[in-house]
Amino acid sequence: MTGMREILARNFKINRQKLGLTQEQLAEKADVSTHYIAMIETCNKYPKPEMLERLAKALAVEPHQLFSGYS
Repeated sequence: MTGMREILARNFKINRQKLGLTQEQLAEKADVSTHYIAMIETCNKYPKPEMLERLAKALAVEPHQLFSGYS
């Protein structure tokens, strides 16, 4: 069974790659650290709602799309 954190991590990375962004480029765009982006993508960090909105905006998706079975 895949949990929400795993789905978020996978969709987050997929959407970043679809935009052709590195973790560093996305971090700059969202005004967070590269380490923070890496932690989300490896299920070691889970963003708060306000941060999730900011990250989704940087990825050009709606926040709820990061939790769908397939993004």
